[in-house]
Amino acid sequence: VVLWAWCNLKMPKERRKGQKEIYKDNLSTLDFYFRISVIVNIIHISHILFYSWWYSEIQVWSIFWLIFSILHHGGGHWMLRYLSRAVLGPKDEVIDAGSDLSDSWISEYSKDVILFISILQCTSIISNMIWTLWVLIPAYAFYKIWITLLWPWFQSGSEPLDDGGSKKGKKSKTKRIH
Repeated sequence: VVLWAWCNLKMPKERRKGQKEIYKDNLSTLDFYFRISVIVNIIHISHILFYSWWYSEIQVWSIFWLIFSILHHGGGHWMLRYLSRAVLGPKDEVIDAGSDLSDSWISEYSKDVILFISILQCTSIISNMIWTLWVLIPAYAFYKIWITLLWPWFQSGSEPLDDGGSKKGKKSKTKRIH
């Protein structure tokens, strides 16, 4: 009986989001990733300050990686804000909410970059050698470009043009069944 009831369930129709709901979701997503970036940068800066106070020196590489990560956080946030830019009317009603950040593939990659850089920042407290893992981001980007764009282009090659004779040969091979 349970199996019969489970098999006869109808899938609910997918509900579409309205422009106002997309706008609110985008604002909460931007706020969430901004808070992550701020918290991680505060942790990283406090680590650098504590280390420089404890050892009476500032490591140049730590400052470099801090600036590097702040630029990457800024780039990720810029991309998310660019994708989710909304058009508001004269009475602050949402005319166009922009791209839905929970549905767009490029926003997913931007969020992944922000989270990956945040993880690297937190783990760089252990060692600055952790930053060599950053190479995974361009390696993954190259992999995606290779799989979706370059490899199919290399494999397509040039196919010979068909002349009229080959079509007749194909027609003669097909048989009509009445």
